[in-house]
Amino acid sequence: SLADEENEDGIRLIMLLGKYWKIHSDITEGKRWVRELLSRKKNISLAERAGVLKLAGSLEWLSGDLNQSQKYHEESLSIYKKLKDSTGIASSLGNLGLIEFQKGKYKQARDLTEGSYRLYNQLGDKYNTAASLLNLGCIFMLPGEYIPAKTAIDKSLQIFREHGDLHGIALCLCNLGILFHYLGEYPKAQLLIEESIVLHRKLGNKHDIALSLNTLGFVTLQTGRFNRAMK
Repeated sequence: SLADEENEDGIRLIMLLGKYWKIHSDITEGKRWVRELLSRKKNISLAERAGVLKLAGSLEWLSGDLNQSQKYHEESLSIYKKLKDSTGIASSLGNLGLIEFQKGKYKQARDLTEGSYRLYNQLGDKYNTAASLLNLGCIFMLPGEYIPAKTAIDKSLQIFREHGDLHGIALCLCNLGILFHYLGEYPKAQLLIEESIVLHRKLGNKHDIALSLNTLGFVTLQTGRFNRAMK
């Protein structure tokens, strides 16, 4: 099996496959390989273990198991702190922020995500700075803080556009669509979400396509276009 290869190449292969599993929704297969690897102790450095734990947390998050995802990310964060790995710390803080957000704990989510944003900004990591801003925008949005939400998402979109990151652009457009939906600007919301779906389809990301289509359904219902929403 992949995890039987107790060497750096085997670990790297699983980490590379992690992106494939997440994009193409092969989550069950990914979880099986990652759990097998985590059960092994030999020839896995602390840094490698932290990375595999982070991947495990992401796969559990995608499958909806927030508590197990949180455990993996907290263990990963603990290791990164021991290693004084700022990038790893920032990543784990951001992931934990998303979990608290989904649990409805907005203050904790905001504190964790702002910590992640500050570290990425200090490191000059533009992509993850943009991702953190997008997450902050979503956290501001649900409690009704629409102005800071739009400011954060707009800044995120600008960075993603500058770097030609289609996935990041698509996520920003969809979330701006959700924001305008909350503001009652349904046609504008619909256009933004439709634009995001075009990009997600181009990238072949099944998980985000499904989420965006679901969001579009709610928005089109608000505009009175019931037939389209049911398709």
